[in-house]
Amino acid sequence: MFGLTEVFNPTTQASIDIVFVHGIFGHPKGTWTCDDTDVFWPAELLPPVLEDDGTRVLTYGYEAGADSFADGEQTHKVHEVARSLGRDLASNRQVCEIAFVSERIMKHE
Repeated sequence: MFGLTEVFNPTTQASIDIVFVHGIFGHPKGTWTCDDTDVFWPAELLPPVLEDDGTRVLTYGYEAGADSFADGEQTHKVHEVARSLGRDLASNRQVCEIAFVSERIMKHE
């Protein structure tokens, strides 16, 4: 579930990619899934709305547990995640436009 994952590909030629990126301590599926209904909304609620618009929906996942960012090297690791996302997008590029949906960097309870 890490890296770039396509969750919806339109039947028409894609003209834009929407990429969902979770925050630190998040998860590429769990972050975007409703706790009450277990609905993973990028894959279940967006496609009926976007199907005719040529919009492809993707998630990007990375190791985001407490151990991954708790050793004082957070800045370096965030840069590595960003580089990895850039490489994945470049190798999987089908369109010129990309929109990002992101969760806040850290959840505070």
